[in-house]
Amino acid sequence: MTAIPESAAEERVRTAEPRPVITGIPQLHLVAAPARKRGFLGTVITCVALFLGSILTAFVLNTSMVSTAYQIRDVQREISVAQAKEATLSDRVMAASTPEELLTRATGLGMVPASQIDHVDLATGKIISGNEGK
Repeated sequence: MTAIPESAAEERVRTAEPRPVITGIPQLHLVAAPARKRGFLGTVITCVALFLGSILTAFVLNTSMVSTAYQIRDVQREISVAQAKEATLSDRVMAASTPEELLTRATGLGMVPASQIDHVDLATGKIISGNEGK
């Protein structure tokens, strides 16, 4: 099965000229392939570019790390100052919360100790005198 009709194939076979026959040993000579030019300058430029790129990358990373280290140090200093202030304020609150200090400040404000203490019973709504329980 061919795409060429039989009549065209038969015609080509009939009209084909015979090939010439080669006799003897052909005279062939070995020819060396041309040497490829090696781009020495291109190789040097590529190596220098890679070297400078790696140095630049290391410089940028080092600078970034140093900058980050300074930021961390500054934040740690701020935290230390805030912790010191918090400790100072906490000590002041503790000192002001002692019973003796509260009594001194209340007396300074003109307060006097209560002579009679009354309570309100929330269930019944009655006022209970502090002396009744004794």
